[in-house]
Amino acid sequence: MLLTRNGRSVARDDVPTLGLDDFRRSIVTRSALGDRVVALFGAPAEGGRTALWVALADDHEGELHLARTELEADEYPSLTPEVPDAHLFEREIAEEWGIVPRGHPWLKPVRFSSPRRAGAKDAFGRAGEPAIGITDFYRVEGEEVHEVAVGPVHAGVIEPGHFRFQCHGEQVFHLEISLGYQHR
Repeated sequence: MLLTRNGRSVARDDVPTLGLDDFRRSIVTRSALGDRVVALFGAPAEGGRTALWVALADDHEGELHLARTELEADEYPSLTPEVPDAHLFEREIAEEWGIVPRGHPWLKPVRFSSPRRAGAKDAFGRAGEPAIGITDFYRVEGEEVHEVAVGPVHAGVIEPGHFRFQCHGEQVFHLEISLGYQHR
């Protein structure tokens, strides 16, 4: 991994390309040392493939660790079970690039949009036009449990989104957030 500091520019070619196993091992190891994933995203690579890029922050030292890998297939072993920070990033990669993080504990759309690559299906089996606001929400069941839905537009929220609270009295058991209603 390339070591740098916040606010410094780095040439793309200086970021090392690791094999997938080394890429995963580096992320898991750095995470176990206390680093956090601040970016994990897909980008086009040569030959029509997709590259995954990662930035991990060591907050105590003020350092960033950067790396990338080029995927040979449209799936890879999910990082989320070992590195919870990767959860939302992997969901977005699946949505935007149609790449499945195998073993992801709760893979579902982030923004409800179609994949970028023309003619491709996304990781959820969707193709074509976006289906805004269509999803399966997590549900907490029970006689005393109630659901409070807020949004997509609410006076107390700057970015339009939908929020579902699963509550028992004043205790919130689960909050599910769906952002991206203005995603372009």
